[in-house]
Amino acid sequence: MLDIKDILKNTQSYIDNLNKRNKDYQNEITKMILIYQEYLKELKIVEDCQAIINENSKLIGTYKRENKNIDELLNSINNAKEKISQTKVSSLKKEYEQILMLLPNIIDDDTIIGKNEDDNKVIKVWGEKPTFDSNICDHAKIGEIVDGIDLKRAAKLSKARFVITKGEIAKLERA
Repeated sequence: MLDIKDILKNTQSYIDNLNKRNKDYQNEITKMILIYQEYLKELKIVEDCQAIINENSKLIGTYKRENKNIDELLNSINNAKEKISQTKVSSLKKEYEQILMLLPNIIDDDTIIGKNEDDNKVIKVWGEKPTFDSNICDHAKIGEIVDGIDLKRAAKLSKARFVITKGEIAKLERA
């Protein structure tokens, strides 16, 4: 996950970098920053109220020993607690973190930017690509042959990229 404080310092560079992914991230980052700034304001209110509560709580003992009236302190504590309960700190934090989690990682400066996989550049090839005399099956096909993977039922349950394993393959996966 990206660092919100670094995004605040270098907002435009993050936007430019993320936009290399052929999607405009300007709105998401701007919205997230506005929510984060509102969160900081609310957090400041909570911290100030906590300071009032802590300070007045310490004074209560002193006032009791000196037989002073503590009603004003208790009212101040209750008002601070009420103010804390009215803040939206937790919902704002969830909101900006949700956007932050959906943002992809930044792209390295050496990364070649293209529209699709045809624009990729082969940097290094190691060894020779093997050739086979017979038909080669991938793991999904082998799993269906041995009745250990059920891709059709998985597609009905959860659409693409989901697998149901059963039998010996399920045991192997859990092991």
